[in-house]
Amino acid sequence: MANRIHPATDETLQRIAAAVEIMAEPSRQRVYGFDLDMGNSDPAGCVTYAGENLNYTPAHMDYANDVFDYGDWDGAFFMPRPCMLSLAGTVERYLDPNDLTKFEDGTASDVATSTTANAMMEWPIIWVRRWQAGNVYHFRCAPFEFEGSSCLANVNASGAIVPFYTPIYFGSLDGSGRLRSLSGGTNYVNTDTDEERAAAALCGSGWEIERMVDWLLINDLLVLMAKTRDSQTAFGHGVNGASAAIAQGTMNDKGLFYGKSDEVSGVKVFGMENFYGNIWRRLVGWVMVDGVQKIKLTVGTEDNSTGVGYNTTGVGYIELSGATPSGTSGGYVSANKVTDHGLIPVTASGSATTYSCDGLWFNNSGTRLTYVGGSWYSGAKVGASFASLDGTPASRLATLGAAPSYK
Repeated sequence: MANRIHPATDETLQRIAAAVEIMAEPSRQRVYGFDLDMGNSDPAGCVTYAGENLNYTPAHMDYANDVFDYGDWDGAFFMPRPCMLSLAGTVERYLDPNDLTKFEDGTASDVATSTTANAMMEWPIIWVRRWQAGNVYHFRCAPFEFEGSSCLANVNASGAIVPFYTPIYFGSLDGSGRLRSLSGGTNYVNTDTDEERAAAALCGSGWEIERMVDWLLINDLLVLMAKTRDSQTAFGHGVNGASAAIAQGTMNDKGLFYGKSDEVSGVKVFGMENFYGNIWRRLVGWVMVDGVQKIKLTVGTEDNSTGVGYNTTGVGYIELSGATPSGTSGGYVSANKVTDHGLIPVTASGSATTYSCDGLWFNNSGTRLTYVGGSWYSGAKVGASFASLDGTPASRLATLGAAPSYK
């Protein structure tokens, strides 16, 4: 008897198409990225999308309606998750991202009272590749390893690839002298680098103040989401024209991203309050000695540095050639050095509306340890990539402090 072919129904075709897509998914390279023309001073016009997000709608803060518009980036693979991370390094419970005073199940959280955990953002494994071709900076990222990629932000002190954690709140001290990330704390300022790192270490193994490798990645992801280098316009101006810093927890019910177009309201990106503005944030992994910038991205030598552990001298760090800062200290960044790890500011000859739109302070003599973000009176210079290579490891300021991180 001859074979008979029955016509497929629409439902059958849909099922077949879905099955084919599922089978093909593991091999589909969903790589996301952007290309940045460093010679173009237009902070938005210099960025073009590439890869999976070629035709994406960028994210931005909708100031008129007081809501954040994710564009096509809602649910992106790199989006972090708020949690209470025990001092031993395990997640106690996840928080409601739209109301941090609650856990995911709606019960009251201990985001302000915990004695055993810090309020942190949990980041997944993020593989990235950065390179320069001509005058263009290329950034690519994916949830899997791809050609030329690395995930140094996810490498811990043992060399293992793990989720990493950044603070939801600026640092405060508890009664035991430990550096905490809790809502309603007292901002931890007027301290030097050794004090800050010691307070973080009291939380236990794996705890440190914030790290340069995380800062570089977050900056690139912000450009990726917003398709502009102008973080203030895209995400919020931040506290930069106030008479004092604001406290932790003022944006507990604002989701992962929030900001206003004034100079006295806080900004929130990737669940982190006041990532820029309000108070300078000290980093480890970024030192400048007599004008030579030196960086370290991992505790070990996975980043091709030669030393183990962070320090305030730059010994064993990666020395960056051609990265001695120039221009006017206190001016706006107009040029960066491209590294495999991100963009490093080198020239301050720009403006509040060109290039990165962020400021740069520097002093090319002596040993300088970097802090980032800006303070409550830094004006329009604050922003995601605002950096100071001007202070020393011993600098103590009412506008400078630290917050904890964990790997």
